[in-house]
Amino acid sequence: MMVAKTCYNRLFTAMSIQLEKLPFDDKSDPQSSADLRRRADWIAGMLMALVLLACAFAWRVQPQEPVPAPHPQTVSHLHPRIASVAMDSGENGALEILVDQDTALYEASAVTDLAKTAMTISAGLKKYFPEARADKVRFIGRWPVAGMERFVVNTRMLELTFSWEELMADDFDASLPFQEVLNQAEAVGYAKPEDRKLVEGFCNDPIAKTAGPFCRRALDSTRGSAGGRAV
Repeated sequence: MMVAKTCYNRLFTAMSIQLEKLPFDDKSDPQSSADLRRRADWIAGMLMALVLLACAFAWRVQPQEPVPAPHPQTVSHLHPRIASVAMDSGENGALEILVDQDTALYEASAVTDLAKTAMTISAGLKKYFPEARADKVRFIGRWPVAGMERFVVNTRMLELTFSWEELMADDFDASLPFQEVLNQAEAVGYAKPEDRKLVEGFCNDPIAKTAGPFCRRALDSTRGSAGGRAV
């Protein structure tokens, strides 16, 4: 905004100075006066083009001040997909984070997206809430269904439970594969037996080649606790 205002002021000043130098009041020669006016129009047009070009260049090269990331006040502010956060009242004392995911294009992408979202949230927990403590942390993914399936069921749900200490020991940088984090999952839960198709689709995909421990644990799981809670 400041650049645009400065350019406008410079353009107006330059045009005013140039126009004031031209003798428009010379009435002795109408032809000369017309020539001067055409010259004035040409000069004004050139000045406008030059100043606008300079303004455009200044606008492109002006340094952009980085916008500082706001410090999240609560765990629910760590990710825009977090729908709710609660502590499980059971024996394990798990921190439960419900995550609304986008409609999965195919089964493999559902597990992949949930794992990557869980990594982002876990990195935020470690960075912004280092004093937080829980025995477990459970990520519950919820997906709207698509296609003909939506006439039978509204959502698919899958939960991944991790040891808090083990998860917080990870170094969540760009080099950490999400498959490695999935392999740390202690338990995998389904709201309904049909939700196993999400994991089956993932484990049958080449992307799960390095997620063998996760797939064995997930496909052997018969736990359906996600459907037993109001999430």
